[in-house]
Amino acid sequence: VFVDDLRERVSIPFISIIDETIAEIGRQAPDARSVGIMATDGCLDTRIYQDAVEASGRTALEPDKDGVAELMRLNGAIKAGNQGPDIADDMRNVALALVDRGADVIIGGCTEIPIVFEGDGFAVPVISSTNVLAARTLVFAQGNEPLPNRHQ
Repeated sequence: VFVDDLRERVSIPFISIIDETIAEIGRQAPDARSVGIMATDGCLDTRIYQDAVEASGRTALEPDKDGVAELMRLNGAIKAGNQGPDIADDMRNVALALVDRGADVIIGGCTEIPIVFEGDGFAVPVISSTNVLAARTLVFAQGNEPLPNRHQ
């Protein structure tokens, strides 16, 4: 949410979880036009993913009111230690509802989501923003790609 202010105030490269997630859509699902966003209500309210998806020329799809409530319940259950198959199935159902509405790819925008749902064998690619950030940070740290420009 504060990335632009941060970039203006620091002189070191900044790796953005949002930018890297959107770039990963281009790598994994370059033809995707509609992107389902699974995230908490607070994250959705800030529109950080939706604005980035739309800036990339794609359509952002949010869960409906019931889907957001379900994600909040599931995130709470995961934080409380429930990582069982029932939670994974319910998380998958939220993702399926987005696919039913036209999502070509799903963003798992909360750290809790990939704990139970990484999208293995799912109908469309599922991109975990946390996993993408970790993988991309490693790529940059190993010098396999240049660090992002400061004001990119």
